[in-house]
Amino acid sequence: MPSKVKLPRITQKETDIRVGKEGLTTGVIVHIRKMLKRKKVLKIKFLPTAVKNKKELVRTLEEQVHCKIVYKVGFVVIIQRLQ
Repeated sequence: MPSKVKLPRITQKETDIRVGKEGLTTGVIVHIRKMLKRKKVLKIKFLPTAVKNKKELVRTLEEQVHCKIVYKVGFVVIIQRLQ
């Protein structure tokens, strides 16, 4: 059974990864995967210039990193690694 993530505590934590104007490049995806091996939950913040379509970006992130989106608001996404 997957453990529940406590949202209020996570939403207030420092940003783990900042994605710049280049968006989700191969290097960023590799870095996110490495970070997810070390941490169970990551907070990712996107620059407004990196986002053309938020829904597409989040879908791409989920597919390429193989993670679960726990929380999303504005340009901030919190992801959890899959068990």
